[in-house]
Amino acid sequence: MRVNKVSFGVELVPREPLWRTCIMANLCDKLGFDNIWVSDHFFNRNVFITLSTLTSYTKRIKLGPAIVNPYLYHPVTIAQSIATLHEASKGRSTLGIGAGDKTSLNRLCIEREKPVKTVREAVINIRRLLEGDAAQIEDRRCSNSIRLDFRRNYKIPIYVGAQGPLMIKMAKELADGVLINWSNITKLRECASLIADTRDYFTRGAHLIVSIHDDVDKARKTAIPFAAYIMAGTDEKVLNSFKISEEERSIVQHLLVAANWQKLYAVSRDEWIKTFSFYGTKKDLEELVRSLVDMGYSHIVFGGPLGPRVYSALKDMAKIVKNVKREIEE
Repeated sequence: MRVNKVSFGVELVPREPLWRTCIMANLCDKLGFDNIWVSDHFFNRNVFITLSTLTSYTKRIKLGPAIVNPYLYHPVTIAQSIATLHEASKGRSTLGIGAGDKTSLNRLCIEREKPVKTVREAVINIRRLLEGDAAQIEDRRCSNSIRLDFRRNYKIPIYVGAQGPLMIKMAKELADGVLINWSNITKLRECASLIADTRDYFTRGAHLIVSIHDDVDKARKTAIPFAAYIMAGTDEKVLNSFKISEEERSIVQHLLVAANWQKLYAVSRDEWIKTFSFYGTKKDLEELVRSLVDMGYSHIVFGGPLGPRVYSALKDMAKIVKNVKREIEE
């Protein structure tokens, strides 16, 4: 099911000094990308402060977090933050929400309990708050009806980050779109079949982990830490389907926490690097993008690390975007 319109986003990882992220955001705006998504991990700079700063360095591009989770942020705080960003950006905000990175949450001693139910309740309450209605906040101690005490009825798209069928099903029911967090072509094809029956306005997004360079070995090395984070937080049953043992996951997780990058590079196998990330040349990426468009994806996110040379990678990705959009329009 080839789409007749597609948009493209770039995920920026706020680990660099803020001024560098601002330069990258400004470049994304000028190069013609449609969205900037800023990733959220506790060990990087704050996602909402970063996004708020980017409003002063961009003019037209949409801005949003990908992905915030209701374990680290209370749903009321998410609604309050994205509503404030919407005002600061003059209506350019979008929201990506999901269950969060299991590895990072474990390091904070936070259990990712009942992820589909937790994200579902968060989406419902955030939507109510943004539309000016009351959210029902409950836990074991109390139950309260909560409202935001400022401007109501914000039209902010909510996208759910998902990998599995249950989260995808919930996103189809409640959200404005889904961001499928896979870079493996087989899994992307499987997920495309699960969202093929969605409404016309529903955004079918593919959130890729991408590293491109003319030297494929350099692209591969740059992709490894990012693929490792995804692998380390993936459900055991999914890992088993890719013949990745719990022992291997445990080793990788330990190396990530210890930031032992040289050892991580040494133990990394292509079987899981290619499962949880995409690396290759510009031509390779363009072929993947065309395949995703043919599958029916209407929004494609180029997620970090992008490549060993980030600015060059962004410019190459912008050329891919122009080529694909031109073909679709013709």
